[in-house]
Amino acid sequence: IDLPDSVKSLYWKTFKDCASLKQITLPSGIKEIPSYFFDGCVSLEIIDLPSGGTKISEYSFRNCKSLVSVTFPATLKTIDGNAFLNCSSLTEITLPDSLKTIDAWAFKGCTKLNRIRIPESVTKINAKAFLNCKKLTICAPPESRAAKFAKTNKIPFIQE
Repeated sequence: IDLPDSVKSLYWKTFKDCASLKQITLPSGIKEIPSYFFDGCVSLEIIDLPSGGTKISEYSFRNCKSLVSVTFPATLKTIDGNAFLNCSSLTEITLPDSLKTIDAWAFKGCTKLNRIRIPESVTKINAKAFLNCKKLTICAPPESRAAKFAKTNKIPFIQE
C-alpha cells in the first residue's frame, strides 16, 4: 500500500487485523501513528515511519509478529505503552535522538529483541517498558537515563 501525501491524518484501527499487509508507505507529514493502527497486521515486515512524526500511540503495532525493521523519524518524541507489544520478530532497534519518553510495556513481549540503542535525549523510561525482553542489551551513553535504567533493572548494558 502506498498512501499519497495528500493524506494529512490517520485514524485509529485503520489497518487493524489486515493479516496480508506486508509493507506500506505512509505519507510525509503525519504527526502521529494512532492507537491500534496496525494492530494484528501479522504479515507486516517493514515500516519506515514518515518524517515529522512525533508520537507512536498505544497498541499501534501490537501483534505485528513478522515486523523485523522499523525506521523511526528524527522528530519522534514519544512511544506510548504497548506500542510494539508482542512484535516477536524485532531484533534490533535504533531510537532517534529526539525521543523523550518510552512508556509502560512499549516493547513488552518482543522476545527476540536483543539490542536497542536509546539516546541521551530519553528522560523517561517506564519500569515495565521492556517486560519479557529476556535477550535485551541496552546501548546508550554512560550517564544517561537509559544507562541507569539498565543497571536498576539488571539489563545488560553497552556504553556508546
